[in-house]
This record gives sequence, C-alpha cells and structure tokens, in this order.
Amino acid sequence: MSESSGVTLAVLGCGTMASAILAGLLDADVVRPDGVVATAASQASRERIRSQLGVRVCDDNAAACAGAKVVLLGVKPHLALPVLREARLGPDTVLVSIAAGVPTTALHQARQAGPVVRVMPN
Repeated sequence: MSESSGVTLAVLGCGTMASAILAGLLDADVVRPDGVVATAASQASRERIRSQLGVRVCDDNAAACAGAKVVLLGVKPHLALPVLREARLGPDTVLVSIAAGVPTTALHQARQAGPVVRVMPN
C-alpha cells in the first residue's frame, strides 16, 4: 500500500483501537506517515495522533478520504453510517470497518458502491 505520493490510507475516528492498528501498519512499513490522514473529533486527540504517530490529521472526514485507496472506519458503531455517508468514498476505495455490530449490508448501503471489509480486532 505504501507509495511516495498521495494519501493511501485514511483513518476515520482514530481512537484507541484505530490508533493501535495504524501504529502497527506504520511499524511494519505497510504505510508511510506521509501517506496517511487521520481524523478525530477533538483537538486534543488530533494533537496526540500527530505527535505520537507522525501522520497528518484533520476534522473533515470527506477531505481525509479524498484520494485514499483504503479507508479504515474506526468510529463508534452508532456514528459509523453517518460518518461513512459524509465521507463520500469513490467506488475504487476499499472500506475496512472495525465498527462492532455494524453489518456489512448496512456499510454497503451507506457507501453505495465499492468493496467493504469488516474486521473484528481483539
């Protein structure tokens, strides 16, 4: 997934679980910090992500997803579908959801077109 230009991964809702996944991807050189944009609701969380992981951060989910090849949906389950609709993913963008209890059928409907992967980290 690593490339020299452009966003390859957007992380929507970079909380505890999504941050741990992102840290693992960065440590394994699967993605580079300059190829990642993460979102978080609070300024404090955005500052923490920026300082700990060295990735770009913002509070705009649609902007974070612009050009991303893969989007990791890490928001709380009750926010998953509204955030996904807001993100406006292209049909070639792979959506990976860690939102527990949100079925793939609902994710497919919210994104309208494109691949969906649901994972259950432990």
